[in-house]
Formats: sequence, C-alpha cells, structure tokens
Amino acid sequence: MRISVQLAHTKEQYEEAFRLLQESRRHLGFASNSEGDLWVVKQHALPSTNTIVAMEGDQVIGALSIFGESGFRLPLESEADLSAFRENLAGRIAEFSVPGIRPGYKDSNDALLALYHYALCFGSTYCHYDAFVTHAPKQWADRYTKLLSYEPLLLREKLPGAAFYRSARDGADFRQSFRQGFEAQFRFPEKKFFLVAHQSMEADTLDYLFNQKTGLFKQLSDIEVRILKNMYDHGDFSKILPNRALNLPFKQLPKFRRFPMNCEGYLCAQNGKKMNLQVIDVSQDGIKIRTEEPLAPGSYPLTISIGVMKQAEIIACTVWVDDIAQIAGLTVKSGCHNWKALIEYLERECLRVAA
Repeated sequence: MRISVQLAHTKEQYEEAFRLLQESRRHLGFASNSEGDLWVVKQHALPSTNTIVAMEGDQVIGALSIFGESGFRLPLESEADLSAFRENLAGRIAEFSVPGIRPGYKDSNDALLALYHYALCFGSTYCHYDAFVTHAPKQWADRYTKLLSYEPLLLREKLPGAAFYRSARDGADFRQSFRQGFEAQFRFPEKKFFLVAHQSMEADTLDYLFNQKTGLFKQLSDIEVRILKNMYDHGDFSKILPNRALNLPFKQLPKFRRFPMNCEGYLCAQNGKKMNLQVIDVSQDGIKIRTEEPLAPGSYPLTISIGVMKQAEIIACTVWVDDIAQIAGLTVKSGCHNWKALIEYLERECLRVAA
C-alpha cells in the first residue's frame, strides 16, 4: 500500500480533512453530535496553521492540523493556561490536533505514523518550532509517550482528556515502524527562504469554509476580524472578510499579504550602534521586526539573512513602535536584488508543493 503525505492545498482536500478531524473528535468525545460535520476553528484561517493530509490517489484518508502561535493563540489555550510552560521553554510552540483517519481504512496505524512523521519533520525543520503540545484522550497516553516520545503536560485546569508535549529535538523518524508493504511518499514544499508558515488556503477556499459552510467569520469579534485583516486585507481576500467599521486603537492595515518568517539580521541605529534584530513577517512594502532594545522612530538600513548564504539589504522607515514588546513595523523604501527575489518568491511560488 502506498500513500502520499503533503500539505492540504485544494478546497476538496481541506473539506475532507476537516470532516475526518471532526469525525475523530466526535468519536473521542471531544465534539458533540449537535456540532457541524466539519471541525473548523478560527485558527485554521491563519497562515500560521498548516493542515496535513494523507492521500491514497486523489482521496484523503487521513488528516492532522498544526497550529502555530498567532494573535488567536493556540486552541488548547482556550481551555488551559500555558504561561508556565512557555516561561520554562523560552521557545516557539505549536499545537497538533488529534488526527483523523477515514473509518475502515485497513492501514490506519501506518497512516497515523506517516502523518506524525511529516508533522514533526515539517514543524521542526520548516517552521522552526521548539516544542509541540497536543490535547488527546487519556486512553492514548501510551501511544503518545511510548511511540511518539511525548510527556504529560501538567496543567492546573481539568481537561476532557489529557495534554502532552514533546521537544522538537527528540527526533521524528517513524518510518521504521511501518508494516512491511506499506510505503509513504512525503511531499514537502520547497524551502528557498526562512519562512515559518506555508498556508496554502486560497481566498475562494477561505470563503467556502468560513462563510458558506460554517459562517465562522460572522461570529468573530471586532478584534479577531482585525487580526485577520492584518493578514488578508488585500486583493480577493479582502472581499471575503466581514465588512465592518472597526473603531479600534490599532495601526494602519497592510496593503499586501504578510508572510511570517524567522530570520535574523541587524540594523545601524541612529547613534551608529549595530543592533541585532529578528524578522517576524514581511510583505511587499513592509517588515515587522523585534529588536534587542526599543527602536527610535526613523529610517534605518537593515541587513537580514533570508536564506542559506542569502542576505538582503533594505532601507526601511518606522511606521509604529511598541516599546514594551520591542517590536516595530516598518515600511520598505528600497531593497536589493535579493529582497526583490524574496518578495517575488513569496507572492508567486512559495505555496507550491514539491513533486
């Protein structure tokens, strides 16, 4: 038996993946019969979420979602406080959903291992997460601790199930556990730059899932809509977001799509001092950075490492500065050839899946 494992890309793949995930949650007691047929949460709409599908031919037979950190926080954080875990970790966290496998699929255990193999490789290598948490039924404790190298996550809150965590450094090769005759092809997206998200959900898919099928966008608060607009308020995406007048004390909305990144660099401060920085996201005309000390308003030359042996140099001017978080949003006035190549890649090619 041979399957392929990849990021979901088409509307049909997403819909069937969310259907399998809801069936699994209902079977495990995490969803009631009154809930819809699809498990769609607000975090699924963000570029920091990736949904992985196991395919047999053109049929989805398994699915698992990875939720990266975002303005919506992790789904588990709606039920539990992870602040102590975050403080002890001092790194980036992602959450795995419980997996969903098509009922009656004869190689379900191998398909589960293939999904986890892909998810852990992708999460650690592509997205640079340091640890993974998950919310699973208590009867899966042996599976998570013995097979997948998870440990129980001790929380003050009582959950309908149990929480587990694992480090990204613990390895993730489960292929040796496949039964004889079972094969999986892992189709990872190409990685030319230091991206940390590879969401491939297009505007028509977002509209179908979050407006037509579930109406979830209409249920969001004004602040949650603003978070979405910070990501998607451009082109075809802007047409599908709730049309609300948002009277919120936030900065101006971006004109172009933002792409989360995880790369380092430096700038030359106004006093001539070299200041290290971390890039959080970029767009066609802007960049968001975290600096080692608060950044004064002004124009700066930045040098950033955007890929292996690839540096980009830009001139950018501050638009807003958060002195407490030491985060700043800047508009890009000019950029070198490597910067232009990065932006072209992000807007045209980064969502392609490697064959």
